[in-house]
Amino acid sequence: MEPRGVSPILHDHAARASRSARRNMRPLDLPPVSDLTEIPPAPIEEDIALSAESEKDESNDKKGGERMMLWRYYLLKVHKYSSYGFTGFLALHLATVSATPAVFGIEAGDRAMMLARVLYQTPGIEETLVYGTLAVHVVSGVMLRVYKIYRDRKWYSHRLKLSRVAFSGYLLLPFVASHFVVTRLIPLVTEGDSSLVSLRYIAHGFARSSAVSWGFYLLFVSGTAYHVGYGWARWLRLHKLGRVRLAQFGAFLIGVLGLRAVNKGQNVSLYVGRKYDVFYDTNKTQVFRWTALASGVVYGGYHSFVLKSEAASRRAAAEWAHKESLISQAKAEYAKLHPSPVVAASTNTLDLSDPNFDFA
Repeated sequence: MEPRGVSPILHDHAARASRSARRNMRPLDLPPVSDLTEIPPAPIEEDIALSAESEKDESNDKKGGERMMLWRYYLLKVHKYSSYGFTGFLALHLATVSATPAVFGIEAGDRAMMLARVLYQTPGIEETLVYGTLAVHVVSGVMLRVYKIYRDRKWYSHRLKLSRVAFSGYLLLPFVASHFVVTRLIPLVTEGDSSLVSLRYIAHGFARSSAVSWGFYLLFVSGTAYHVGYGWARWLRLHKLGRVRLAQFGAFLIGVLGLRAVNKGQNVSLYVGRKYDVFYDTNKTQVFRWTALASGVVYGGYHSFVLKSEAASRRAAAEWAHKESLISQAKAEYAKLHPSPVVAASTNTLDLSDPNFDFA
């Protein structure tokens, strides 16, 4: 009896295939049971040791990675929040030594600077608000850079590019150090304090060497505006940088106008002028020489870093292109050795009215 829904032709083919399969069935040539070797159901100790050691290494790597990520997280927080305190000092310093003399003259700038000293040169506040926050920011930034170099070598087998914000920060270090030596350390070593240091002191430096002073402070102000502006844009996660660039230009313009006002106030008494000459003559050549040397070292290191990164990227791209060409060649050779059969297009037409037509 034929099953329903199956055509007679397909049923005959299936019956013949089943009979042919039963005729061709032969018993398997299996070895006798006596030739088999009995193995005790006990695991191999070497495999257990290797497995345990592998699991231990994976656990240690996981714990080490977690500790590293936690350490980086807190270090990044320290690097971020240390910039808050020093930014407050920078805002106060910009208002007193640049904005005030630019608007009201150098005399008003000197008075504002003396008032501001009461705040940030008080014992304990200066060490924490100015030097402490700056030192913490620099040290944490260097530690983060070392971690990134280690991570890039481990994960990517080469170092990634140094961001412009980080480069501007490293480039500012010799300028900050030189400014501290000229305006704070030399008067402190020579006179015991910095009470004579004012905007007239900076103006006397412009009178002694206008080109050097203008070049130094223009680079200092522009680098500070760039680093602080884009640094805060990163902290605040600002993607539209139009307002950031406007704020940077405003800070730079205020700094330039303040320097212009200070440059005009070069009239000092003979006694104060001699004191200022003593300050500037003390290791003046060494200060600017070391500043230029440190800036050159920072720029040279950055330039070498960029060249090495670009060379590594070109080598990786060339290696990848070579691999792609080898894969393409292998595919072409395989296609030649194993050509795909050409299937002729069927010219038969379906007859839905045929009684033997079936979808099965």
